[in-house]
Amino acid sequence: MNFITLGKVATLGLWVVLVVNLFIPLGGEYSVYLTWGLLGLVLTHQFESLLFVTDDKNSDRPLLADGMQVFVFGFFHGLAVKSQQAS
Repeated sequence: MNFITLGKVATLGLWVVLVVNLFIPLGGEYSVYLTWGLLGLVLTHQFESLLFVTDDKNSDRPLLADGMQVFVFGFFHGLAVKSQQAS
C-alpha cells in the first residue's frame, strides 16, 4: 500500500469516527473535542477543495468529481491527481 492510498484510508477512517460521534457521542469531554475536530476537518477540506478547483480548472478531468474527492480525502487526492498528470 503506497503513501497516498494509506492516507486516503486513514482520512476516511477519521471521517467515520467523527461522524459516528455525532450520532453516538462517546461521552465526557472527548465527544466535544471530536465534534470540534469534525468542524475543523470540514472547514479545512472545504478550503482545500476551493483551492484545488481554482488551480485545476484547465484540466480535462471532471472538476466536480475531483473537487468532491478532495473534500473527502483532503490533499491526498490532490497528490494522486498531480502524480497522474506528471506521468
